[in-house]
Order: sequence, then structure tokens, then C-alpha cells
Amino acid sequence: MSPTIVRNARIFTSADDADDLVAGCLVFQDDGLIQYVGPEEGLESHRQAIMPASGSGVTEIDVDNRIVTPGFIDGHVHMLHFGLSLGKLDASTAGQALASMLDELDPRPIYVEALDLHSIWCSTAALDELGVASMEDPPGGTIHRDGNGRPSGLLDEGSLPLIVWPYLTKTLTVEQKQTALHHAVSAYTQAGYTGAIDMAMDEDDESDQEIQTTLDKAIEMHHTFHPCTAALSQPYGTKPDPIEPIWPAEKMAKIIHQADAAGLQCAVHAIGDKAITQTIDAFASLSMPFSRRHRIEHLELASESDVKRLGKLGIVASVQPVHSYPALFKAWPSLLGAHRCQRAFPYAEFLESGAPLAFRTDAPTAAHLPLPNLYNATTRRSAIEPESSERTNPQFAVSLAAAAKAATAGTAYSRHAERWTGSLKKGASADFVVLDTDWTSAGLLKARVKQTWFQGRQVFDGKD
Repeated sequence: MSPTIVRNARIFTSADDADDLVAGCLVFQDDGLIQYVGPEEGLESHRQAIMPASGSGVTEIDVDNRIVTPGFIDGHVHMLHFGLSLGKLDASTAGQALASMLDELDPRPIYVEALDLHSIWCSTAALDELGVASMEDPPGGTIHRDGNGRPSGLLDEGSLPLIVWPYLTKTLTVEQKQTALHHAVSAYTQAGYTGAIDMAMDEDDESDQEIQTTLDKAIEMHHTFHPCTAALSQPYGTKPDPIEPIWPAEKMAKIIHQADAAGLQCAVHAIGDKAITQTIDAFASLSMPFSRRHRIEHLELASESDVKRLGKLGIVASVQPVHSYPALFKAWPSLLGAHRCQRAFPYAEFLESGAPLAFRTDAPTAAHLPLPNLYNATTRRSAIEPESSERTNPQFAVSLAAAAKAATAGTAYSRHAERWTGSLKKGASADFVVLDTDWTSAGLLKARVKQTWFQGRQVFDGKD
């Protein structure tokens, strides 16, 4: 055995009882498994079991009093889309999305995807090759049309995963997909990640049999607040009637029961309070809702009673702190009313209820970086505009320790992987990151990832 000792570290183990840093060292063998983590003085009593008899072959790494945490795990990312986004042009516009505006640029089909991946702007050539003129609106989506019934250029919500993405994915070569994924994984390791859950939404109908064999079933219940498509129990301020969930309650419950019986873990997207309530109702009807660790994604507007039910049923709260960005939240009061806005992003309540909390980014709809995500969760302020004093419901902020756990151990738990990753403990995989930062919320803004290690191998070196 050839052990590696990471010395002079301040370690956050992400164990259940870990609230502070431990000054000490981390030891792992060449099989990539941790043998010791703790104070330097405690290493001596383990030396015989850890060190080779000759005392040779030991690799020592001095991290110069830097922070060592478990590698971050992104609990919800669209990896292929993220990789492709790294090479896309930023064509942001605040105007209308009409096909005629794109047609003069190039005769070839043009697709301009919204940053949140909930809508796409198409040229006439793109609309023609998709064949949407003869299609009906897909479930949960809209093919926007002009006064004559012709597609106008904008497709939103369910139109993307059901029409656009499968088509565009078919146009990519295997080499292009591999290159995009390589860039995505490289960006993730540089950011300090050692794991991710890919919420792929680009499969075509031919892959249905493969989808049935996977261990994760994503079900869409939500849309989003800004276009007023998230399902709410009460109407939007700008619409006379409440928005209904994509899935009717009975059909939703049936699908949940079938997936659960097949041994699948369900990940249900629900943003508005009505969609959240309906999803929890479906999970509550299962005989053993705890066993699969079913998840609800987003959970942006949960009632107090539903938060309590999350904890009681052991449903994983899989959330994206960066979506609580104050600049985005400014539009909420006019859409929902000030009273309902007081229930937005209740992360602290999720923890108090006993619900497992897992962080993710939903990249590329938002930045993939984990440390700004932690900053948002702990301060309820914007990592993009740190000079701003605006905060989104600061009463729901969580501690830095709780946030770090949600981004590591919590996400590992959500993917049934907590025995071997997500925390630094004996027998776990040596998946960790070395950070140059102060262990404070403010320090996260200037933090730098110095090293990323996966299964005992250094996969990123952020040299000065």
C-alpha cells in the first residue's frame, strides 16, 4: 500500500455532527479509500495500520492551512446542454421573439435558447424543419402562433423536451456530444465537483426502453413563475384563473405508484404551491414513501403545512439556491402578491421539518458554480451583485455548515450514495476539494478551488 497524507488542512467532514472545521490531516490509500481523517496527533495511533512497514512510499501533501471539504455534488444538471452551452453565443434580447427577426440573418435554421431553458426562439427555417405548423401544442407546452394560426417563432415549456431537444440532439454527431460532455466535466472538476446527477431531457422516442431501466424518473409538474406558468392554488395577479399542474392528480398518483413499484426513484419538478401539494399527496399515498428517497425539484413556493409533510414523509427537498437571487425575486410581488412571496424558498424550514436537503444548480439554466450557490443559501443575497443589500426572505437562510452538507452529503443521500461519497470518513472514497478561502459566507465570494480529487486521484490542479 502507498498511502497519501494530506497535511496541514482545516477539514469540514460533512458528517452529521460536523459543524466546525477540524485541524488535521486526511489519509487515503492507492485504492482511493480514506483510512483516516482527524487531528494530526491521532494519526500516530493509526500509523501501524496505515503506513507501510518500511516507511517508504508515503506521499505527503501540505495544503498550507487551506480548507478541505468533500467534493461537491450537483444534484440536478443537464450535462449535455451545459457542455453545449459553453460554446454558445450570448444573444440576449429584451424584445419580441419573432421568426421574422432571425430570417434575415441566415437562411439556415436558427435556434436561440432562453437562459432558463423554458423557451426557444426559432427562425422560419427552424420552424419548418421541426414541422410544428401541423402539430398541436404538446402536453404542458405552447407553439405560439400569429393571428393566422402560423407558428410565430416562439416555443415554450413542454415544447422543448418533447419537440425541440430530441430533434436537435439527433443532429449532433457522437463526436460532438462527446466533446460537449468532456468540456462539461472539465468545467465541473475545475469548480470542485466530484459528482453530479444528470437530468437528461433530450432523449427521443427510440430510447423509451432505456429510460425504463434507469434508476431515476423525472416527472414534470411545474413551469416557472416569470411567464406565469407555475401551478398555483390561487390565481396570479395578472391572470384571472389559477394555473393547473401539467399532470392531473389521478394520473400523477398512478405514475408515481407504478414507478415506485418498479423500484424507481422519482424526481418530480414542482415549483408552485399547487404542484407541490399534489406531488406530496401522490407520495403520501405510497405504502413506504421513505424507501426510494423520492425527490421534489425546485420547491420554490411551499406552504408551511406541505413543508411539514416533506419531513414526515422523508421526501428529499432538491433545491437551487441561486434561483433565490434577489434581482429575479423582484418580479414576484406583482405576480403573486407580497403575502405569498413570504413563503418563497423556505430552506431553513425544510431542515427544521426533518426533510433531507440537497443542493443543485440546474445548469445551464444558472451558473454551475457551487460556492456562489452556498453564498445565496447562507446570506439570501446575490453572489453576482454582492454590493447590493437586497435579500430574499432572510428568515429562511441556513448556516454555512448546513449549506455545505446539502451540497455534499445531502446530495449523496439523495442518490443513495452516502456510504461511499459526500463526506470524509474512513472507508469512503477520497473525493475532496481544497479551497483557498475563509470559512465564512463572505469568504465564499473570493474562494478559489486549488485542487479537486476523485477516488484518490487529482483531477484538477488550480496552480497560481
